Amino acid sequence: MDVGEILNFADHVVFTQTGKHLNNLQKEVLERVWQDQDYSTIAETVHKDEQYIRNIASELWQVLSKGLHEKVNKSNLKTAIERQIIISSNKNITNFNFVGVGNLHVCPEHNPSIPPIHETNTNEFKKDLITAPIITEFYGRNFELQTLENYIIKSKARLINLYGITGIGKSTLAKRFIDIYDSEFEVIIWRNLQLKPHVDEVINSILLFLNPQGYFSEKLEKNFDKLLKVLDEKRCLIVIDGLQYLFDSGKLAGEYQPEYQSYQTLFNTIIDIPHKSCLLLISQQKTKEVTQLEKDNNLVYSLQLKGSDEAGIEIFKSKGLQDEDKWLNLINLYQSNPRWLKWVANLTQELANGRVTEIFTDDSILLIEEVKDCLDQIFLRLLDSEKEILLALAKLDTSVSIIQLKELVSLSQIELVNGMRSLLRRCLIETIEKPQVVYSLNPLLRVYCLNLSGY
Repeated sequence: MDVGEILNFADHVVFTQTGKHLNNLQKEVLERVWQDQDYSTIAETVHKDEQYIRNIASELWQVLSKGLHEKVNKSNLKTAIERQIIISSNKNITNFNFVGVGNLHVCPEHNPSIPPIHETNTNEFKKDLITAPIITEFYGRNFELQTLENYIIKSKARLINLYGITGIGKSTLAKRFIDIYDSEFEVIIWRNLQLKPHVDEVINSILLFLNPQGYFSEKLEKNFDKLLKVLDEKRCLIVIDGLQYLFDSGKLAGEYQPEYQSYQTLFNTIIDIPHKSCLLLISQQKTKEVTQLEKDNNLVYSLQLKGSDEAGIEIFKSKGLQDEDKWLNLINLYQSNPRWLKWVANLTQELANGRVTEIFTDDSILLIEEVKDCLDQIFLRLLDSEKEILLALAKLDTSVSIIQLKELVSLSQIELVNGMRSLLRRCLIETIEKPQVVYSLNPLLRVYCLNLSGY
């Protein structure tokens, strides 16, 4: 079966699903994937960015998966298409219009009297993204996408913690990763914890999605076992978003509320027991499990998401802000946080028709209402020792070592160490590596802390 026949077949499937034929670049990608070339080689050959080629391929795999009622990806493209062509050609179908593909004939529609192909296929792609965010804009983040690819696809990590301060774009990044790399998985499921479901509810909802007619035990341990069996039988990506909703206020970062301790048991079990799937945890704080294990376990990773200048610039462009020479400084003042920058842009449009210099007259930071409310929610969860450390850093307005900081607070050594570690997990302080490690507070949080304490 030559590549020309394959391209004709793929073109027909795509046209049936989208009403459009393959364009030249899509044909080029398909042909070279068929020849077992990797994405980087294809990108170099066609003089395109590798990430762009991956995006083109991902969209093709999605359309082909839908059209063939079977999971299609780069690694199984040949076998999937050849199998479907053979299945279609062997069916005894009459009274239908056929499309010729070489010496084979493929029916573009299903005969109601004949079982559709997917009923005999045991590897049907399953995806439940009802609670995942809908992406309306996405800028940059190529390094972060590559990092997730290295962890999830290449290193076959069992558990990854994607964390960062609120509004930084964690969920959007995870959803973008799925959009690009979904062909690498047989099952993708997204669960959001904002309503604080118990762990058995989450497990049961996953099992129910995978097997609507299945029986689930009242005993949590048995459902644990069923879930782990699925994770071993299929290549799954399970996303748990909003883990911070389960953490206790007034405790060190990552401490679970008593009624949600079973989540920690689930995560540890997924790390310890062999399987071929991945659990992606999204949270505002780095989890204790990852902190304790990632240094010594090559199946556990974390990725702290920081601000994006590129996203900030594109946001300001889309909002029609003026005084472009002031943008980068303004973006840095607000930590390059996409959500906060949208609020800044909306305020500027509301009060000054987009003229930045009329609202932000110098390099000082305006603690606008939306950002303050956001930080208020974070500070409600802090220990008194953490607040004392932040206030000491805010008063200094410079970076200091732990030894220097010890002279500025009334905390014991263990309180100081635990507090610093907790603040790092919450992404509220920053580490700078000089000849010795020192810590600092970003300008926005400094203004907030001083305002909070009446300075």
